[in-house]
Amino acid sequence: ACRLYFDIEFQKVVNPKVDGMEVLDIFIQFVCYCIWSVYSISCDRHHILDLDSTSETKFSRHLIFHLPNAVFQNNKEVGKFVGFICDILRSGSFQLLQPVTTDTHSKLAIWKPSMVACPQKLDLLKLFVMNGRGEQVLICDEGVYTKNRNFRLYRSSKLGKVIDLKVARENKFVIKQLKYETDKYGY
Repeated sequence: ACRLYFDIEFQKVVNPKVDGMEVLDIFIQFVCYCIWSVYSISCDRHHILDLDSTSETKFSRHLIFHLPNAVFQNNKEVGKFVGFICDILRSGSFQLLQPVTTDTHSKLAIWKPSMVACPQKLDLLKLFVMNGRGEQVLICDEGVYTKNRNFRLYRSSKLGKVIDLKVARENKFVIKQLKYETDKYGY
């Protein structure tokens, strides 16, 4: 089983006017819209563990969605859903419809608009930033869903780096205390 997760990042130097918190909030709202539209599962920031490793030069967040009674089969399936979301953003077709019921006599799906608001198109365009090569890219790194990649977790840092992932100030997900004592290293 695998939770839905995202690696959100951009270089501050080549995106000096991008407000990291604004684009993060827009991205979260769009993901919640997609989750509702595809799976009829409602979520918000209270369902998301928000981990921060932002530095002077890079905005970096890891988002781990704790959806009610739902996980993906594995990270490959998570990657497919993330790819679906990113493809929607790249296509510019931001409105989704949700099949609600199926008429058993006609075998036709009855559709209704999503119950979760989709961010405005002008806001969604803010999710595109410049990379170090001058190319426009999404703030979501789609490369973390392959079998040979690792997704850093709480308190971890990249090899040779000193900035570790910590719980973001904006995090609203309640982290439950473990019922047993940890060892002397806090693990």
